[in-house]
Amino acid sequence: MGLGVPMAFSLLSVLANQSVFLIASTGSGKTRIIESICENCVKLPNTKIDDWASMAYYQLIERIGICHNKNLLWTVQEWSNLSEYHRETLLAIASRVQTDHKFERTFQKGSGAIGLIQIINCNLVMLIAIQPVKFTKLMTQSENWNSLAEDRFVKLPLFNPLRKDEIDTIPKFELPKDLFVLEYRKSQPKSNIISKMLRNHMSDTRSKLSSARYAEAWCWINGNERFTDVDEMQFYSMFNTYLELYPSLIRGYDPDRDPGFYTGAYRTLEFMLQKDNFDRGYVEVNDLVKNFHMEAPDIGNSQSTIYRHLQLLKHKNLVKNNSPTWSISKDIQSFFERYREMWT
Repeated sequence: MGLGVPMAFSLLSVLANQSVFLIASTGSGKTRIIESICENCVKLPNTKIDDWASMAYYQLIERIGICHNKNLLWTVQEWSNLSEYHRETLLAIASRVQTDHKFERTFQKGSGAIGLIQIINCNLVMLIAIQPVKFTKLMTQSENWNSLAEDRFVKLPLFNPLRKDEIDTIPKFELPKDLFVLEYRKSQPKSNIISKMLRNHMSDTRSKLSSARYAEAWCWINGNERFTDVDEMQFYSMFNTYLELYPSLIRGYDPDRDPGFYTGAYRTLEFMLQKDNFDRGYVEVNDLVKNFHMEAPDIGNSQSTIYRHLQLLKHKNLVKNNSPTWSISKDIQSFFERYREMWT
């Protein structure tokens, strides 16, 4: 329960040829979202899916082999499972494919024989599940962040205060049969509202182009001829709260420095949006201290650290201070309450 909207956005992103980072701690359901998307998208015409974490690098390269005129979906179900070399290789190849729609290179197989990877005239979408700490490291240390991830990915924080008991199964859904007929896909104009929603995830130019593709994907999956004002507002209502959270958690920077990510504030907000805390309506500082195992003889330092994260979230209008308790902002609270009523 509570994965429906993030899953819907992930599916629309695949149809819109838009890569996504699903950012969340362990046990959040991000891997299940990717598994469910892949299970269904394998039925789409002219689509080839590969998971980078499911095999060794040379095995994956052999599997990709020669690939022409395809829609590629590459997934990583858990970024931390990849080696540093594996990660940078993925981003380097992906950067070339997404920019030039092609990539060609020979490589040496384990047997010593020479193999060939050749990607020609292919569109590439990636779904990557990543934990907040690893995402911070990617932003600040990856050689390929500026060339690929910063401007070509939507970053989707996966908060889920509606989650009930964990069920070890892949979420099920069925795609409309029209999705299997490419002729039913109709181009749509750029959407100013969607473009504005995406502007903090990518450049202004890319956000405009991506908005048209999202509008096209929305109409394709809903069987609509035209993306109307009503569709635009429905898109905004479903996804804007998620998309606004990422830019709120970017650490300020000057032109001489790369941006960062407020990992501690993210994890604090994530704890406050766990179901029990969300339903209760508040948390106390000591709840956070215990959750992050920060109990120590000098408890004052631990509390000061938590207060620092909470004050940042308050400054970003994500939480409010009821003294001595803290609670989620009214806008976020209202969104998830509507979500529970309308979409679960």
